[in-house]
Amino acid sequence: MLTLHLAEASPGTAVLISGARIEAVGPGEELAAAYPGARERRWPGLLTPGLVHPFGPELLERTYHPDPREAADLGTEPLTGAAAAELLAADPSRPGASARRGVQRLLAHGVVALAGELRLRAALDAVRRSGLTQVAWTGGSEGAAVHMPGVGTGISTGAGTATVSGTESGTRPGTGTDAAIGTDVAIGTDAAISTDIATGTDTAAVTGSAARPGRTAGPGSAAGPGSAAGSGSATGPGEGGWSVFDPYACGVPVVTGARLVAGGPAAFAVFDAADLRELAERGGSCCVATVLGGRLVHRRR
Repeated sequence: MLTLHLAEASPGTAVLISGARIEAVGPGEELAAAYPGARERRWPGLLTPGLVHPFGPELLERTYHPDPREAADLGTEPLTGAAAAELLAADPSRPGASARRGVQRLLAHGVVALAGELRLRAALDAVRRSGLTQVAWTGGSEGAAVHMPGVGTGISTGAGTATVSGTESGTRPGTGTDAAIGTDVAIGTDAAISTDIATGTDTAAVTGSAARPGRTAGPGSAAGPGSAAGSGSATGPGEGGWSVFDPYACGVPVVTGARLVAGGPAAFAVFDAADLRELAERGGSCCVATVLGGRLVHRRR
């Protein structure tokens, strides 16, 4: 069955999907006329390629996400450090259940991919079942890189933007001649924002170790914004006042998911924002819907 996704703030970027792949991308009115039999899903806000979260292992393997039934004793927010380690080790069923709850909250923030190498089966299973993609991210908040086979490397250009240079199609406007790949995504209101949200960056499954922003090498190192060597602090998920689920609140440049093109993976997110600047201000918590593998995996109630 064909499904046409249309968003109010993205009239020129409707996405027609068939199964797990994108059938076509273009103006909503044109696609609706060309495919009159397609089921339509209309959303408020901005349709985007979705977001890459930079702290996959820290969030799903070393953080405990309480069950709602545990709220009276543990609260509802993620737990880290010794408390998380003790809870995860206390019951063999807890790591998987915790990872699944963490994944659901990531999907509710428009996340379509995770950076970093997951090693625990519980987390791997939760990610595979959800349809989230794993990518490799190396470097810190300055000069970070997200590696995407066959397309190129997403390069952090500083505090507010992420750009993409491609092995096939050149680089983003201002650094090359081809605008076909990559999206400049602002992490703050002062960063330059590209209006070409429809393209995004190509993400694909990547294996191997990845050192992400704020993480020192080694499986036992501290993680999170501000924990890089020499920073003077060690802040991880749930610490330091940042939202563990929102890539816009992680203190590193935001990188988008796979570009929206015919034949590409049907993975994207819709946010209740009028444009990229408002999205950067509101963050991933304004996510309206997330689609992975052609499936609607999150819909805001």
